Amino acid sequence: MEFHLPFDQKSFTLYGSESDQSVLYYMELENGYYEAYVMNLLRRVVAPDAVCLDIGANLGTISLAFSHLAKKGKVYAFEPSNVNYGYLVQTIADNSIRNIEPLKLGVFDRNGTISFREVAHGGGWSFIDTKQTDSTDSSSQITCVRLDDWVITSALERIDIIKVDVEGSEMEVLQGGAETFRRFDPDLVIEFNLDSMVNNFGKNPLDLFTLLQSMYANMYLIRRDDQVVKVTDYDSLLEMIKPFHGDLYCTNKKAWG
Repeated sequence: MEFHLPFDQKSFTLYGSESDQSVLYYMELENGYYEAYVMNLLRRVVAPDAVCLDIGANLGTISLAFSHLAKKGKVYAFEPSNVNYGYLVQTIADNSIRNIEPLKLGVFDRNGTISFREVAHGGGWSFIDTKQTDSTDSSSQITCVRLDDWVITSALERIDIIKVDVEGSEMEVLQGGAETFRRFDPDLVIEFNLDSMVNNFGKNPLDLFTLLQSMYANMYLIRRDDQVVKVTDYDSLLEMIKPFHGDLYCTNKKAWG
């Protein structure tokens, strides 16, 4: 399917399963666009030489936006799903992209092998399965890394922005990358999904909000009308993201506007 950025008249060929309802279904409804409000935010904050991490890359829409905006930079795209990783690699190759490095890894709070739930009808909803619950979807084993350990092994000297969308295990990503966030102070785009945190991990979303508040001076909700709204407290965030999820932009740089 053709995937369009909402700026620069830039398009890519994007690969995925015909049965996918998590990305391709919505792209079809939006005539080839996907989460344009997030893409428009990235356009405002990603520098041409930025080093970008896409944690939970899925089919690669955010990685493609990073790649286009950071033409002189580098994108590391983490995707542990056997199915999605294959599509991601195909998309990178067929679009002749040289600044995205795909990594068949999950990012978690520990290194090693862990159970992963592949959601057959929506790869974007697949998740690390610590509970190993019964499901009609298939379970597989993936390799996970702590972000701090991967950064040391990769000898990175710069990280400018990190996107995290991991269907409920966002806290584990942040906790396993605590030193990385302290050292590089990257901007963060992160999904805040109540259903995923509660249903997939049994976590209290307030804990993630509190952690983000301790890490960042400025937190904003990226609204679907392209407005970026300051988040000041948990209750107001819950009201703004009804019924269950939203995307946040967190930064220690100068406050928005």
